[in-house]
Amino acid sequence: MARRAGHAVPVHGQAQAAPVRVEGKLAKGVYAKDVILAIINILGVKGGVGYAYEYAGDTIDGMSMKSASPSATCPSREARASATSIRREDGGVSPRPPYVPAGAAFDRAATWWKSVRRSRALPSTT
Repeated sequence: MARRAGHAVPVHGQAQAAPVRVEGKLAKGVYAKDVILAIINILGVKGGVGYAYEYAGDTIDGMSMKSASPSATCPSREARASATSIRREDGGVSPRPPYVPAGAAFDRAATWWKSVRRSRALPSTT
């Protein structure tokens, strides 16, 4: 058993990485909930047992983190995936909210954040 956030989590070996790419621009009237339902339809219930899903693609990049996060976590829970991650092509650096410092301080932080992100190459699942 491993401990995380005060809960006992069974460890049954390392989960295999499974990239989930969501591509294309969402049509008018199509929202994150529709993406969630489409992913669940494709992955199925319990289809993620033994896998760690990594969500990526144009559609995920085009969503705010507020929309992308449930679009990844809900299908992963339904499919019983071991873990979930969101890999954004922009490195997760969004336009500056009003409470974030501007100028050189923000540029330094964004440069650092982009330098520590994972490789662009998705792992093979075969």
